[in-house]
Amino acid sequence: MICKGSLVGFALACAAVAAGCAKPVRPDPTAQEWEHAVDEAPTARPRLAPELADPKLGAPGDGAHLGREELARDQGVAVFTWSSSGPGVRYTLEIADDPGFTRLVFVKQDIPRNSYAYRRLRDGRYFWRVRTEGGRVSNVQVFSVGG
Repeated sequence: MICKGSLVGFALACAAVAAGCAKPVRPDPTAQEWEHAVDEAPTARPRLAPELADPKLGAPGDGAHLGREELARDQGVAVFTWSSSGPGVRYTLEIADDPGFTRLVFVKQDIPRNSYAYRRLRDGRYFWRVRTEGGRVSNVQVFSVGG
C-alpha cells in the first residue's frame, strides 16, 4: 500500500515520467492510473551492436617490394597498416608464405590499433591479411622482401 505523500509514491510517479508516460502520475496513483501509465510507456528495444566493417589493407600494398636498402633505412622494420573496423576493435595480423595461409610465418593477436611494425622478415614472397576479433577478414595482399 502506498500512502499519500509517501516517498515511495513520489518515486513511482517519477519512474512513470521517466518511462515516457504522456500524462503526469500523482504521487498517490490509483490502480487505473498505473495501468494507463504502463500501457502508454514506450517499449524498450535492445540496442544492436554496430556492424563491423571488413578491414581494408593499406601498406605494404598489393605487389609491393620491400628492398633491403629500404628496410635498412627503417631499421629493418616493415610497417603493416589497414583501415579501422570500428572503435575498440582488436586485430590479428597474419603473414604466410602461401596464399592459403597454411604455412604461417607470423601471427600477432590482440593488436589494439590498425597498424603493426614487424622486424623479422627474410627475403621472400609473403601474403598478409588482418582479422577482427568479431570474425571480419580483410582481403589478401602479396608483397616481397629482398634484393
